[in-house]
Amino acid sequence: MNKHEYKRDHNETLIREGRNTIVSFSHPDEHHVIAEVHQEAVGAGSGVPVEMTLYYLFEIRNGRAVRLHMYPDREAALCAVR
Repeated sequence: MNKHEYKRDHNETLIREGRNTIVSFSHPDEHHVIAEVHQEAVGAGSGVPVEMTLYYLFEIRNGRAVRLHMYPDREAALCAVR
């Protein structure tokens, strides 16, 4: 099992159903994009609904995303850029 299959299987174990909604994008510099993402899911075992907002920081090289980091707030994502 490679790391992508592991992550997919792990997430399916934790989440019965879920949805990610992109709220906004910002471009703090030419090599980074920050996406504000609202996540809604239902726990696979508990059935408890969960929602949160995360900030995805994409590192861009030659027009492609080469790295993805997730942060709990915009300030933390911006600090990672600096």
